[in-house]
Amino acid sequence: MMRLCFLSHSYAIIVIIVYIFSPVTHKCLPIYLRRRRKYKYMPISGPYKNEAIRFREEIKKKFKTQIALCNAIGAKDGSYVTGYVTGNNRIGNILREKLEAVGVDVNYILYGKRTEEAKPKPGSGQELSDLLFQCTEKIIHLQNAVIEMNKELLDVNQLLETVKKSVTKS
Repeated sequence: MMRLCFLSHSYAIIVIIVYIFSPVTHKCLPIYLRRRRKYKYMPISGPYKNEAIRFREEIKKKFKTQIALCNAIGAKDGSYVTGYVTGNNRIGNILREKLEAVGVDVNYILYGKRTEEAKPKPGSGQELSDLLFQCTEKIIHLQNAVIEMNKELLDVNQLLETVKKSVTKS
Protein backbone atom coordinates (compact mmCIF):
# COMPACT_ATOMS: atom_id res chain seq x y z
CA MET A 1 0.00 0.00 0.00
CA MET A 2 2.82 2.34 0.82
CA ARG A 3 4.47 1.72 -2.48
CA LEU A 4 1.24 2.41 -4.36
CA CYS A 5 0.83 5.70 -2.55
CA PHE A 6 4.37 6.72 -3.48
CA LEU A 7 3.80 5.85 -7.14
CA SER A 8 0.54 7.74 -7.30
CA HIS A 9 2.18 10.76 -5.65
CA SER A 10 5.08 10.83 -8.15
CA TYR A 11 2.64 10.28 -10.99
CA ALA A 12 0.60 13.27 -9.79
CA ILE A 13 3.72 15.45 -9.75
CA ILE A 14 4.58 14.43 -13.30
CA VAL A 15 1.02 15.13 -14.44
CA ILE A 16 1.12 18.56 -12.79
CA ILE A 17 4.45 19.41 -14.45
CA VAL A 18 3.09 18.36 -17.84
CA TYR A 19 -0.02 20.47 -17.30
CA ILE A 20 1.98 23.51 -16.23
CA PHE A 21 4.25 23.48 -19.26
CA SER A 22 1.60 22.51 -21.78
CA PRO A 23 -0.22 25.55 -23.21
CA VAL A 24 -3.15 23.48 -24.50
CA THR A 25 -4.13 21.93 -21.19
CA HIS A 26 -3.34 24.98 -19.07
CA LYS A 27 -7.02 25.87 -18.72
CA CYS A 28 -7.77 22.41 -17.33
CA LEU A 29 -5.67 23.08 -14.22
CA PRO A 30 -7.24 24.32 -11.02
CA ILE A 31 -6.83 28.06 -10.49
CA TYR A 32 -4.22 27.70 -7.73
CA LEU A 33 -1.92 25.74 -10.07
CA ARG A 34 -2.15 28.09 -13.04
CA ARG A 35 0.57 30.55 -13.80
CA ARG A 36 -0.48 34.07 -13.05
CA ARG A 37 -0.66 36.48 -15.91
CA LYS A 38 1.78 39.31 -15.53
CA TYR A 39 0.31 42.65 -16.47
CA LYS A 40 2.52 45.16 -18.15
CA TYR A 41 0.75 47.84 -16.16
CA MET A 42 -1.64 47.67 -13.30
CA PRO A 43 -5.19 48.43 -14.40
CA ILE A 44 -6.46 51.96 -13.78
CA SER A 45 -9.46 51.69 -11.53
CA GLY A 46 -9.51 54.72 -9.25
CA PRO A 47 -11.30 58.06 -9.44
CA TYR A 48 -8.22 59.88 -10.79
CA LYS A 49 -7.98 58.06 -14.14
CA ASN A 50 -6.81 61.01 -16.25
CA GLU A 51 -4.09 61.87 -13.76
CA ALA A 52 -2.96 58.23 -13.67
CA ILE A 53 -2.73 58.11 -17.46
CA ARG A 54 -0.70 61.33 -17.59
CA PHE A 55 1.51 60.16 -14.72
CA ARG A 56 2.29 56.91 -16.57
CA GLU A 57 3.04 58.95 -19.67
CA GLU A 58 5.53 61.13 -17.77
CA ILE A 59 7.16 58.12 -16.09
CA LYS A 60 7.60 56.39 -19.44
CA LYS A 61 8.96 59.55 -21.08
CA LYS A 62 11.49 60.49 -18.40
CA PHE A 63 12.37 57.30 -16.53
CA LYS A 64 11.07 54.34 -18.62
CA THR A 65 10.03 52.39 -15.45
CA GLN A 66 8.33 53.07 -12.14
CA ILE A 67 11.28 51.58 -10.28
CA ALA A 68 13.66 54.04 -11.94
CA LEU A 69 11.39 56.90 -10.86
CA CYS A 70 11.25 55.58 -7.30
CA ASN A 71 15.04 55.31 -7.20
CA ALA A 72 15.34 58.89 -8.44
CA ILE A 73 12.97 60.30 -5.79
CA GLY A 74 14.48 58.16 -3.03
CA ALA A 75 11.55 55.81 -2.46
CA LYS A 76 12.18 52.35 -1.05
CA ASP A 77 10.55 50.39 -3.87
CA GLY A 78 8.20 50.67 -6.84
CA SER A 79 5.08 50.24 -4.75
CA TYR A 80 5.48 53.83 -3.52
CA VAL A 81 3.78 55.16 -6.67
CA THR A 82 1.30 52.31 -7.18
CA GLY A 83 -1.64 54.25 -5.75
CA TYR A 84 -0.94 57.19 -8.06
CA VAL A 85 -0.39 55.06 -11.18
CA THR A 86 -3.63 53.15 -10.64
CA GLY A 87 -5.63 56.35 -10.09
CA ASN A 88 -6.59 55.58 -6.50
CA ASN A 89 -4.60 58.47 -4.96
CA ARG A 90 -3.94 62.03 -5.97
CA ILE A 91 -0.45 63.52 -5.87
CA GLY A 92 0.05 65.53 -2.68
CA ASN A 93 2.56 68.21 -1.72
CA ILE A 94 5.31 65.87 -0.53
CA LEU A 95 5.34 63.74 -3.68
CA ARG A 96 4.87 66.86 -5.80
CA GLU A 97 8.09 68.37 -4.41
CA LYS A 98 9.98 65.12 -4.97
CA LEU A 99 8.73 64.83 -8.57
CA GLU A 100 9.52 68.46 -9.38
CA ALA A 101 13.02 67.97 -7.96
CA VAL A 102 13.72 65.22 -10.53
CA GLY A 103 12.20 67.19 -13.42
CA VAL A 104 8.67 65.76 -13.75
CA ASP A 105 6.00 68.21 -14.96
CA VAL A 106 3.49 67.83 -12.09
CA ASN A 107 1.17 70.54 -13.44
CA TYR A 108 0.69 68.45 -16.57
CA ILE A 109 -0.07 65.36 -14.51
CA LEU A 110 -2.62 67.11 -12.30
CA TYR A 111 -4.25 69.59 -14.68
CA GLY A 112 -3.28 68.47 -18.19
CA LYS A 113 -1.47 71.74 -18.98
CA ARG A 114 2.22 71.71 -19.73
CA THR A 115 4.48 74.38 -18.25
CA GLU A 116 6.67 76.33 -20.61
CA GLU A 117 10.08 74.87 -21.07
CA ALA A 118 13.01 77.05 -20.06
CA LYS A 119 14.49 78.82 -23.04
CA PRO A 120 17.84 77.40 -24.10
CA LYS A 121 20.77 79.47 -22.98
CA PRO A 122 22.99 80.88 -25.70
CA GLY A 123 26.48 79.56 -26.21
CA SER A 124 29.81 81.08 -25.26
CA GLY A 125 30.61 84.76 -24.92
CA GLN A 126 32.45 84.76 -28.26
CA GLU A 127 29.34 83.55 -30.10
CA LEU A 128 27.29 86.27 -28.42
CA SER A 129 29.75 88.98 -29.36
CA ASP A 130 29.80 87.73 -32.97
CA LEU A 131 25.99 87.84 -33.09
CA LEU A 132 25.94 91.34 -31.61
CA PHE A 133 28.50 92.51 -34.16
CA GLN A 134 26.43 91.09 -37.03
CA CYS A 135 23.27 92.75 -35.68
CA THR A 136 25.06 96.08 -35.37
CA GLU A 137 26.30 95.85 -38.96
CA LYS A 138 22.76 95.09 -40.21
CA ILE A 139 21.32 98.03 -38.26
CA ILE A 140 23.93 100.40 -39.69
CA HIS A 141 23.24 99.08 -43.20
CA LEU A 142 19.48 99.61 -42.72
CA GLN A 143 20.04 103.12 -41.37
CA ASN A 144 22.14 104.01 -44.42
CA ALA A 145 19.44 102.60 -46.70
CA VAL A 146 16.80 104.72 -44.91
CA ILE A 147 18.97 107.85 -45.30
CA GLU A 148 19.42 107.13 -49.02
CA MET A 149 15.66 106.62 -49.44
CA ASN A 150 15.03 109.89 -47.60
CA LYS A 151 17.37 111.75 -49.96
CA GLU A 152 15.61 110.26 -52.98
CA LEU A 153 12.20 111.22 -51.56
CA LEU A 154 13.42 114.79 -51.16
CA ASP A 155 14.55 114.76 -54.80
CA VAL A 156 11.13 113.43 -55.89
CA ASN A 157 9.39 116.16 -53.86
CA GLN A 158 11.55 118.86 -55.48
CA LEU A 159 10.70 117.49 -58.93
CA LEU A 160 6.99 117.53 -58.05
CA GLU A 161 7.26 121.14 -56.90
CA THR A 162 8.85 122.15 -60.18
CA VAL A 163 6.11 120.30 -62.08
CA LYS A 164 3.44 122.11 -60.05
CA LYS A 165 5.03 125.49 -60.73
CA SER A 166 5.30 124.84 -64.43
CA VAL A 167 1.67 123.69 -64.58
CA THR A 168 0.40 126.72 -62.65
CA LYS A 169 2.36 129.17 -64.88
CA SER A 170 0.90 127.75 -68.02
